This record gives sequence, structure tokens and C-alpha cells, in this order.
Amino acid sequence: MFAYWSQISDNPDFSHSMLMGYAFMLVALSLIFVATYLYRKQLGDQGLSFGRAFTLGLLIALISSVIYALAWMFINHYLYPNFWDDYAAADLAKCKSAGLSDELLKVREAELLKYKEIYKNPILAYLITIAEILPIGTLVALLSALVFKRKPN
Repeated sequence: MFAYWSQISDNPDFSHSMLMGYAFMLVALSLIFVATYLYRKQLGDQGLSFGRAFTLGLLIALISSVIYALAWMFINHYLYPNFWDDYAAADLAKCKSAGLSDELLKVREAELLKYKEIYKNPILAYLITIAEILPIGTLVALLSALVFKRKPN
């Protein structure tokens, strides 16, 4: 999260921000695979059920999501308080260069202002931010459980 922030704070064009954000999430969530593997290895001949492996991965994803959202809230509030202004300006410039009509630009601007207002409520902002990462973490936990489940010997 902080690496992402340092990249966009100096150059707020946001052209690759979504791709970078999800790439950072996947790198962080790949630790679910490592943890599941190490847990299965620790169990030895006992095996590891799909449910237990999935629960482990899901708990790691949940903890990661909470930390991710807390980090974003900190960054958004203290380090980059004008994020929504920069993001809206970059988004509207992109829409203009794509040839959107003035009417559609006004609609898009209203949408962006609505998101900015939503993010003023810290609880909603926190929940939205968790909703960005938790589904990906759940998918990684599911894949990890499928890969590392093993019947007892």
C-alpha cells in the first residue's frame, strides 16, 4: 500500500493505478499459499482437509484486508488527503480525451463527487476498501485450499 502511494503521490495520472493496486494485492495475498503449504508440512501425515486449508487462507485474507484498509485510511487521511481531487481530475481528463460529450462529463463528475462524499464517512470508506481486497483474498484462499489439501496417510 505504501509503495503504491509513493508511486501515485508524485505522479497522480492514475493510468496504471488499478493494475498496480491489484498486483500489489496479489503479491501480498500470495503469502496465503506459503502459509497453507507450511501448515500442511507441519501437520505431516495427518493431512489437511479442504475446509481447514480454506479456513486458514480465509483468516489470513481477512487479517490482510483489515490491515490493507487501515493502511489506506491512514494514507488517504494523513498522507494524501487530496486523493479524490487528483483522481477526479485525472479521470475527467481521460474522459475528455476519449471524446465524451459535455453532458456525459457532467454525469461522470457527479459520480466522482458522490464517491468523494461517501469516502468522507470513515466507516463506509473502510468497508468499501475492504471490499476491494477481500474477494481476491477469498479466491486465493480457495485456490490454495484446492492445491494443498491432502488426505491423511
